[in-house]
Amino acid sequence: MVGSLATGDFDDDSDIDFLIVTVEELTDAQIQSLQALHLELHSLVYYPAQHLEGSYIPRDLLNRADQVGTQPLWYIDNGSTILERSLHDNKWHVRWILHERAITLSGPDPKALVQPVLREALLSEMLVSVEKLRSHFVAEIDKPLGWFNSRFAQSFTVLTCCRMLHTLQDGAVRSKLAGVNGQSDP
Repeated sequence: MVGSLATGDFDDDSDIDFLIVTVEELTDAQIQSLQALHLELHSLVYYPAQHLEGSYIPRDLLNRADQVGTQPLWYIDNGSTILERSLHDNKWHVRWILHERAITLSGPDPKALVQPVLREALLSEMLVSVEKLRSHFVAEIDKPLGWFNSRFAQSFTVLTCCRMLHTLQDGAVRSKLAGVNGQSDP
């Protein structure tokens, strides 16, 4: 598990962030099976089952620095039932959480699968991400109601920026709450 469960501010409204490491790239048949599984889980009408968000990443891709942020993974968005290709979890901060904080439900210790993330790579990603978030936010501010000018997204954006700024200062990925409070590990 990655996300708020792993970083420490999971609550009753949190989604369940996951990253599943596969032996190799998923086949079409495996994708169809996973799609059916996600539909079945979502139909349980149980909050956690309807708020899964995560990706499937082939093991050999975990340590390919040249593919971070460029190779889409099979991904399911929070609340969705459709597997799609996305860069959402093919990021340095997800690898950092995987190596440093992940909660393993099954399989080997993530430290045996993924190398430590270089501080420079993590900080570079944060700088780009803060600017990208800022530009999306500014582009929607005077438009009809959309994602970035909704109350939820405004709060989410501020918390996310605090988290990213804290990562820039601290060199570690913490929870959004820790970012707001400026907390570091003891």
